[in-house]
Parts: sequence; structure tokens; C-alpha cells
Amino acid sequence: MIKGSFEFASFDETKDLIAEFKYDDEWFLQDARTLDPNLRMISLVMAMSGFPSVVGGEHNQYKNAKAFMEKVGFTDFEVNEDYKKKPSKHTLGIFAARKEANVNGEDITIVALGFRGAAYGLEWYENTILGKEGPARGFMGATDRTYKFLTDYLVAHVMKEGMDLLSADVSRTGKKIKLWIAGYSRSAAVANLLGKVVVDRLGDEKNTFVYTFECPKAATFDDNREYKNIHNCINPVDFVPLIIPNVWGFARCGVDDTILPAPEDELWSENIKEVERRMSRFVDDIGFDEKKLAARCVFRGKLAMIDQNKSALIKNGKLESWWFDIKRVDYIRNFIEFMGLQMAPSLGIRSTDTRSQRDAYVDFYQESFAYVSQSYLGAQKEKRLAIRTTLNNYSKELMLDTKAQNVFYLKLLFGTRASIKKLAHQFVEDLIGRLEILPEFENDTKELRTVASRIEPLAYYFLFASSRDTKTHGLAYGLTFGDFISTALKAHMPEYTFTWLEVLGEK
Repeated sequence: MIKGSFEFASFDETKDLIAEFKYDDEWFLQDARTLDPNLRMISLVMAMSGFPSVVGGEHNQYKNAKAFMEKVGFTDFEVNEDYKKKPSKHTLGIFAARKEANVNGEDITIVALGFRGAAYGLEWYENTILGKEGPARGFMGATDRTYKFLTDYLVAHVMKEGMDLLSADVSRTGKKIKLWIAGYSRSAAVANLLGKVVVDRLGDEKNTFVYTFECPKAATFDDNREYKNIHNCINPVDFVPLIIPNVWGFARCGVDDTILPAPEDELWSENIKEVERRMSRFVDDIGFDEKKLAARCVFRGKLAMIDQNKSALIKNGKLESWWFDIKRVDYIRNFIEFMGLQMAPSLGIRSTDTRSQRDAYVDFYQESFAYVSQSYLGAQKEKRLAIRTTLNNYSKELMLDTKAQNVFYLKLLFGTRASIKKLAHQFVEDLIGRLEILPEFENDTKELRTVASRIEPLAYYFLFASSRDTKTHGLAYGLTFGDFISTALKAHMPEYTFTWLEVLGEK
């Protein structure tokens, strides 16, 4: 067994952090279809080591991955060209390495493949490109590029000369080849699809070890046969694995691993204090206290009071509302599935079947989502923070019991599609006006107007969906969203998943 430490970039992209790991070649002797807690943990380590180093610079982003692979005895470390440059719309940083080992008298070759799974900037563009049929098109395109990188690597370093990789059983090389693939978040979706492609084309499920973490649903229900060698570790309070709705026909390949507990689970209450204590290694402000509740995930939502006929209950000129407690995991799941069903109706299309929702997204909203994702998440950190703070403050203002709030909500509650479009325009104009006066956007007025034109359809869609939320008394999803989004990403921290697996692994 090899014990050591590895470095990885922090979730807030400010520094490289250090954590401990354990590794053993013996873990690869078993059938890949058996979930192994040790392999799950070391796979997360490999995935985290691939985050672009804060100190490595643009041309050495992969230094932590290279150092980790060398510590566990892997050689022939290679990266693709994308990993050597700044992320763009159609890039994906990939690395691979191999190890020849004799374990209990058995010769094996382990081929590891990982990704630049965080801080990927403009690559957010592909996350939003779904296409009208088949797996999510953006993720599938990245998967095809990754498969080519993998096969080129195998031909260069593992396969016998002249072998046809696509038709060959890997065992014909004279070596027992173990493929080890791991990914987190965006790269988890690629790893998930890649696991399917490798098994489909090479036919070796027993020796293809795939572990993903916080994996979005990028495959379709038709793709989702068992693939028991693909293990998806899912945090039940993270919104990223749910971000592409089930109601559009999407799924994950493989088996979901539910080891991470939800707040109502006994396992949670038994271990949360130790998890919080250990999280202090990585972050000063953990954000898991009773006020922020980023991890405990019980937070305050707001309901507008309406009757069954969608008539608002109004007293003294105010829209009556009340606060309630809601489990974050319930809000995430219900919110995303509900919003997913409003794509076609927002365009006046009555059908709510899977195909019509996905078609509506691609035809009318996809490019706006893509543009906003790359503009916001691919922007400089200072601009991202300014946009987030401004949006949060504006949303909180609308949560207050003010005359402006009541006018806004009443217009929304009783609005037609045409009037809600006007309301969305007003909302966006107010938001852009607030951003224009900030020093971060002093020279970006023209760009902000472009952003406004792109996000207005999304504002309309969100407001339209909120106005149709009759099952939970009106505007619950919309009114609660501002509070939710301010802490939502904290549940997506890889340090959080790492710490939970570490604590549970010791038991």
C-alpha cells in the first residue's frame, strides 16, 4: 500500500490545498462491477488532483495530477493540448498515465484517465448544449474527443503494434488491462458516458473501473442499461446531479451510489459534527451553521397565499404570504422537475411530453442558457462575484414586504404571457442598470446590453413558470430561489464529498 499526500485546487480557486490518500494496486484485481469504498475514495483523489493548479500557471495546470500519478507509481503521463491552454467553448482537459504491476503473482497494466474537472470557465458552454435527441450533445461531443485521446494513448503505450483497438478484446495484448476512469461534475458526465462507450465498443465491463462524483444526467433512458461497473457517487443535497431534468428523458449510466447521507438520515446526525470539524482544514467559513444551512439544508422558503381558483388573498393592499421550512433536497428536486415541465407551455405549446419540452429548450432557450453560462461562469472572478452579489441583493429586495414587491407579484400572479414578458424586460433592465454603475463593468456597457438581450428570455421563462406554481400555493419556487441560490454551490464542494467519504471510510 502507498500512503501520501496530494495537492488540489480549492473550490474557490484561490489556492492549492493538501490532503492525504491511500492507494493499493490490489484494488484492481476485483471485478469492476463491485463497488469498492477504497477505489471510490482514491478515484475522487485522482479527480480532484486534476483540478487546474492555482500556482501551476496556464501551461502547467496539470501539475498536481502529474505529481499524484507519479506518487502512486504511474508513468507515461500525458495530457491533451486542451489542458495546456485556457479553456474555451469546445475544450476539455484530459490526462492519462499507466502502471505495470505484479500483484499476487499476476501481471496487470492499469491505465488511468482523468480530467480538468473544475475551474473550466468557457467550457460551461457545452454543459448547456443538449440537442433534440440522444445523449446531451455537448457532453457527448466531449466524450467522443476523450475516447479518441484514450485510444490514441492505448495504441501508443499499451496495445501491440498493428492491433485494431475497436475490434480487439483488450486481453489479446497479452496483458490484463485495467481501465480506471474518474471525473467530478462536468467531467463526471463525460466519464459516465465514456464508461458506456468503452464497454459498448471494447466489451470488457469487468475491467473498466468508472467512478463519478456529482454527475449530471447526460445519457438518455434508452442508454441506461445496467453498466454495473459505472459507480456514481451522488450528494443528495447537491443540485448539479439534478440540473438536467428527468422529465426531458435524461438519466445516468450505471449505478447511483447513495453513501452520502441526507440531513434527515441517522448517519448524518451521527457524523455531521466530525465532518464540519474536518472541513475546517479546507475552508475558514464552512457555511454550515444554522443560519446559512448550506449543508444541513433546511432553509426558509416563502409561499404566496392563493385559493384554488388562483385568486390572491390580499389584506390592506398586500399580497399575503408566510414563511415555511423546506428541506433543500426536496426543493432542488421539485424545483428542477417543475421547471422542466414549463418549457413548452411558456411558448404556448400545450403538450407536456418529454419530446416537446426538450424541443422547446433547444429551439428557444438553449443558446441563451449557453451564452449566459459562459458569460457568467467563464467571466473573471471579480465580475462573477459582482453579478452574483447584485442578483442576490435584487432578489432579496423582492422578498421584502414592500409596495414594489406586492405590485411585482400581483402582476406575475395574474399575468398573461404577454404581460409576463414585459415584467421580465423590466426585471432585466433594473438588473443591468445596477451592474452598469459598478467599477467591474465600467468599460463593458455594450457587452452588458448584449447580456440583457440574451437573459431576457430566461427571465421570462423563470417568471412564467413561477406564475404557474399552483400546487405549492403560487410563487413558492420563485420566491424561494434567491435564498436557495445564494448557498447552493456550497453543497457542490468536492472537499465536502471528500470529507464525508473520509469519515465514513474510517468506520
